[in-house]
Amino acid sequence: MNPRDPRDEVGDLSDLATITDRQLQPGTAVGRDAWLTLWPEDKPEVGTAQYVVVNGNRRLAAAIE
Repeated sequence: MNPRDPRDEVGDLSDLATITDRQLQPGTAVGRDAWLTLWPEDKPEVGTAQYVVVNGNRRLAAAIE
């Protein structure tokens, strides 16, 4: 997930229920090192994650659910 996402919570994901069948709009992610080059202060939130989601946090959460 993105530590700079303005949402504190992903909220109700029921509107994204069809994401398990198909995803019409892709999410975007970058590698951990690239993210931390821009925002080194985010290291505690990023932890050991390999990637950071730039946009599509709700879509990712829906896909995981």
